[in-house]
Amino acid sequence: MNINILKLAIEAQFKPSLTFYGKQGEIGNQIWEKVYPDWETDGKRIIFKNTDNKEISFIEFRRVLVIKENLGAYKKEMIPSQNFSHVFKSYSKVVTDCSLLRLGFRVIGFYDCKMKFSEIVSIMEPKVYPAKGSKLYEITSTKFDDVAFTVVYKKDNKSIRFQCGPVTREELLSRAQLGFPPEKELPNASLFFDIDVFKLKPLATEVDQFVNESTTLLEKDIHDFLTFIFE
Repeated sequence: MNINILKLAIEAQFKPSLTFYGKQGEIGNQIWEKVYPDWETDGKRIIFKNTDNKEISFIEFRRVLVIKENLGAYKKEMIPSQNFSHVFKSYSKVVTDCSLLRLGFRVIGFYDCKMKFSEIVSIMEPKVYPAKGSKLYEITSTKFDDVAFTVVYKKDNKSIRFQCGPVTREELLSRAQLGFPPEKELPNASLFFDIDVFKLKPLATEVDQFVNESTTLLEKDIHDFLTFIFE
């Protein structure tokens, strides 16, 4: 069971530093043409782009962010982990008074169940909600037109915010907020995923390890969840 990744984001958040504004060019010169061919700035941030790869990086006074879209199947070699590592190190090398507050690894995508919206709802409902005799159904209804699953849990010294639910094509596009158009026709209905792995106050030396471990963790949790829902 493979999901289609529409957007992947890797982010590091820092304690704000005013020294960033005088050093944007120094940071940018370590990234431009070494990682990304194009850039623009409004004086507050630098935006790097590689439109061929559908990849964008934001360098700001309190964060660095790398976004890649239309990855297709979830494959480790498609994840821009090396580009993020280069951007992160360029920032932290120049803004020496920065303090790392949060690391995040997020994927937004869908699983094409080859089903109608109502069929996905009927299959998912008994898996993620209580039995029909529950008080919940007295409060609400004995039949749900739509369902969603949202939890936050901890695993391997990381926190995971796991959200999913059936969506229409229009809702999928609205939730994904893509900067580039999808490369393939999207299904009329699918199971949507928005999953964020994060760690608060990590060490700067943990960045590469965090990205690699998050990649493996997410792949396993998504596969196991799909198996649970559709087995």
